Amino acid sequence: MITVGEEQVQVPFGFFDEGVLMTRDLVPLEPKVQELKFYASGVGPVLSVHNDGNGGRAELISFTAGR
Repeated sequence: MITVGEEQVQVPFGFFDEGVLMTRDLVPLEPKVQELKFYASGVGPVLSVHNDGNGGRAELISFTAGR
């Protein structure tokens, strides 16, 4: 995993422009495959994008804060 830095991200749940950290995961057995993950402060994972050719994408659509 490589920590890239702060980013902005738009998902169905909303727009995050502060406190968003992006990481890049590399797959050793498939060097051309990467997974980009976006984490929003106070929420957690909000977006995951795969560049494996299938266009895999997981987006946050709802969120309920814990107690």
